[in-house]
Amino acid sequence: MAGDLFNIPKSLLWISYSGMAGDLFNIPESLLWISYSGMASDLFNIPESLLWMSHSGMAGDLFNIPESLLWISYSGMAGDLFNIPESLLWISYSGMAGDLFNIPESLLWISYSGMAGDLFNIPESLLWMSHSGMAGDLFNIPESLLWMSHSGMAGDLFNIPESLLWMSHSGMAGDLFNIPESLLWMSHSGMPTDS
Repeated sequence: MAGDLFNIPKSLLWISYSGMAGDLFNIPESLLWISYSGMASDLFNIPESLLWMSHSGMAGDLFNIPESLLWISYSGMAGDLFNIPESLLWISYSGMAGDLFNIPESLLWISYSGMAGDLFNIPESLLWMSHSGMAGDLFNIPESLLWMSHSGMAGDLFNIPESLLWMSHSGMAGDLFNIPESLLWMSHSGMPTDS
C-alpha cells in the first residue's frame, strides 16, 4: 500500500524492510543484501560486479568460501571496473592461489613470468634468470646447470661473449661433467686441445 500511495519503488521498499524481514524469518543480513543486490543495482545504477565485490565478505561468511577464492573469482569484474590488466590481477592474487591450491610460490611466479614481462617490459630471459633459483628448488636442477642453460640469455642481455660465459661457468661445467679444469680452459682458450 505504501508503495502505491507514495510512489515508492517496490525494490526500495524491500530494501528498507530487509531489516524487518531478517528479524522475522531469521535471514542473515548479508544474505538479504546479496539477494537484493539486483534491486539495489536498478535503483542506484551500481554495476552488478561492484555489488558482488562489496558483498564478497558476506558471501564468504554465508557459504564458507575463502576470501582469496572470492577475489580470484571476482578478478574479472575488478578488471572491468578499474581497468586493471588481467595479468596484473593474477600476479597480485598469486599468493592467494598458492594458499588455495597448494602451489609453491616459485611455481606461481614462473607461470606468471610471461605476464610480468608484458606488464613491466622485463625480457623473458631476465625473468627466467631471476627465477632460476626457484626452478632449481622445484625440479632439483643444480644451480650451475641452470646458469649454463641461461648463459645464452645472459650473453644477449649483458653483451657478454659466449666464450667468456662458458669460461666463467667452467668450474660448474667441470663439476657437472667431470671435465678437468685444465681441459676446460684449453678448450675455451682458442688453442687446440692437443697442443
